[in-house]
Amino acid sequence: MKYLSWMTDRIKKSLPLILAVVLFSISLLILTKDSLNRNQGHLVYALDDGYIHMATAKNLAEFGVWGVTRYEFSSNSSSLLWTVVLAAVYWVFGPSEVAPFILNILFCVLSLVVVARFLREMQLPGGVTGILLVAAVYTGTMPILVFVGMEHGLEVFLDILFIYQMGKYISNPVENRNRFIGLAVLAALVTGVRYEGLFVIGAASLVFFLRKRFSKGLLLLLAGLFPIVLYGVISLAKGGLFFPNSILLKGSNPTTFQIFDNLRGLIEWRYNSSKDVIYLAGLSLLVFVIQLFRKTGFWDQLAAMNLVVFLSNILQTFFIGDNYFYRYESNLIVGEIMVLGASIYMLVRERASLRINRGIQYGLALVVVGFLFWKPLPALWQRSIQSMEKIPPATTNIYEQQYQMALFLREYYQGKTIAANDIGAINYLADIHTVDLYGLSTQAVADMKLEGVYSTAKIRQLAIERKVDIAIVYDHWFDGFGGLPRDWVKDGEWSIRNNVVCGGSVVSFYAIKLAAEPELMQNLKAFSPSLPTTVGRILY
Repeated sequence: MKYLSWMTDRIKKSLPLILAVVLFSISLLILTKDSLNRNQGHLVYALDDGYIHMATAKNLAEFGVWGVTRYEFSSNSSSLLWTVVLAAVYWVFGPSEVAPFILNILFCVLSLVVVARFLREMQLPGGVTGILLVAAVYTGTMPILVFVGMEHGLEVFLDILFIYQMGKYISNPVENRNRFIGLAVLAALVTGVRYEGLFVIGAASLVFFLRKRFSKGLLLLLAGLFPIVLYGVISLAKGGLFFPNSILLKGSNPTTFQIFDNLRGLIEWRYNSSKDVIYLAGLSLLVFVIQLFRKTGFWDQLAAMNLVVFLSNILQTFFIGDNYFYRYESNLIVGEIMVLGASIYMLVRERASLRINRGIQYGLALVVVGFLFWKPLPALWQRSIQSMEKIPPATTNIYEQQYQMALFLREYYQGKTIAANDIGAINYLADIHTVDLYGLSTQAVADMKLEGVYSTAKIRQLAIERKVDIAIVYDHWFDGFGGLPRDWVKDGEWSIRNNVVCGGSVVSFYAIKLAAEPELMQNLKAFSPSLPTTVGRILY
């Protein structure tokens, strides 16, 4: 009877978490069924970027090469830990397209477990906890993270776990060496999974500095910098740059590096693209200020956590900006839901501990709660639903374009040298030498772009030097560099309908060598019947 009573009590306490996981699972099942029906039973991710990690992890597991191909090192991703985790899974079980899917489900569920445990420690009622967990699932776009197939599920889990543990440590006056070592390890993992995790670590270090724990704050910052520096040194030794090409190429624009030349324009751009996340950050700041009037003061656990989520939110939003499916903001939103939700409830419940007039207390509570449910939460919920509606067609875009390109290359060009601008699926599914004309995995292209000398002549010269056989590209991507070489022979085009995610609706096939032209034409004709009927095809 005691065991039965204990089990009943555990289930009752876990009901909010169970509800959130069930709703998360139902959403995934609906999306998965729709996607499989659209894509001839194939599990396909909504972005080609996910396949870049899969290709790199496969080459690391099977050949010990950190690269999108097994033939050379390439610095194509700022998510080091995700690639290592995926490579470990591939090393044990073998390469699998389903592995990122399962891993993201696991990390999203673990994130909910962390949020649920924290809210239970804060003694929130089950109903409030359930609402916050469901909000974390949908406003945090967790079903979408699974279909993106990248590192964002792991990022959410590590970020909120770090913020949770940091809050517990900073509010405890008793020093505990082992707990701090664990916190430092978490800091390294946070930046290891994505470089912008440094914003979270930097904000936490500032909290330590403000409390005059300078050595701890510095050690925490150094722990966060460790994976970045380590990878930078390895990359330089391998012929790459200190930072991954994905950061340098996507960040090398005037609105990022010439911040003070166009500060007003940059702020307006970031605000318009991420204003609902910024609203949450503003509420965190307001709640933090209110918490300073509590008897426990600044070093209250929730106050410290609110300061960290506010600072990291503003910094990441300012420097990173918008993205496909809002995946870069999921860690911010889930962190805000966890900390802000608990903070508002605690302020209402323990309002007697505030050293301000009771009327002001009620007024502030009304402002915070009213604004939360009037502005950011409905908007975040709406955009999450809209993004989920785009997931199945996005997977179809990838299946009809990048996935078919990969199958084509695997059938006819194994071991050959291919020029391309989307490098994920083609390198995961086929064994080819790749010249990445965008520059993520081909250092020469990245160097030329960063130096501002990338041009038609450079593209032609590179193709000759690397002995490229064919190119599969979006023509318009190269208009700003003078276009593609005129002596390349276009043999065909594939087009897709209802494009929501690909870099272009039409992908072109070029023969680089004159001798390769008849073979390319023949291969396109032979493969054409294998294409989905919805893919348009033109042969020249």
